[in-house]
Amino acid sequence: MGDVTYLPTDRTSKPGSSVGADRKAERRGILLVATDERTGAGLLMALEGQGWQVAVCAAGDVVGHLTTEPEDLVLLATDRAATAVPLTREIRRAGCDVPLVVLLSDGSADDRASVLQLGSDECLTHPLCNAELFARLDAVHRRPRCTVDPILRAGPMVLDPENGTVSIGRDALHVTKQQFAILFALAHHMGRYVDSDRLVRLSQRESNRHDASKSRVLAVVIYRLRRLLETCGAGLIIESSHGQGYRLALCAQREAV
Repeated sequence: MGDVTYLPTDRTSKPGSSVGADRKAERRGILLVATDERTGAGLLMALEGQGWQVAVCAAGDVVGHLTTEPEDLVLLATDRAATAVPLTREIRRAGCDVPLVVLLSDGSADDRASVLQLGSDECLTHPLCNAELFARLDAVHRRPRCTVDPILRAGPMVLDPENGTVSIGRDALHVTKQQFAILFALAHHMGRYVDSDRLVRLSQRESNRHDASKSRVLAVVIYRLRRLLETCGAGLIIESSHGQGYRLALCAQREAV
């Protein structure tokens, strides 16, 4: 895997309000991950009823979702700690500092301790009424957090998602929002292939065009990024592999393959 690091900053997020008009005015995005379809459907309706803007994804897609769709909170609802423990570890190892609440259908004190030690902000078990669940979610959401902004370094290149900027040393690379989204996804998974379908969705989301030739749009973006990296002498290359997608790699890695 390539050299990828997240650079810490001194920013601290502000606690959100949870009462009256402030709650309605505040965007509260939550990613719901439920291993049981029926449980997930019930939680989805209940959360939306509380004013949360809910996104849903499978357990295997959580890190990928958070890389491209920042959320205010993640709720992981699963039947046992055997699922929650590795997923919590994966989220934190990927550098995602989003508040995480785990809801176990069945779990011992040791299970809850394991999940909390790996970086979960809260671990709850059934039986649990909705009122308490919502209160716990609000409490976690209100907590001030010292966060690590996802300023990403991939080899000599630094990407700042807040400002949408790319730089190499003191030189700024001029990229569009669409190009930045693709480049950031590739840099986040430095040295690993990123599925083409996911990159297509990113390119479409940052483009005003929604034509049928989605793969062609992605191919054009990749072509322009390759030219840009070649021109600036970054020592980085975007490789493609049929059935796997695209990956960002150091030129030295390519020569060693």
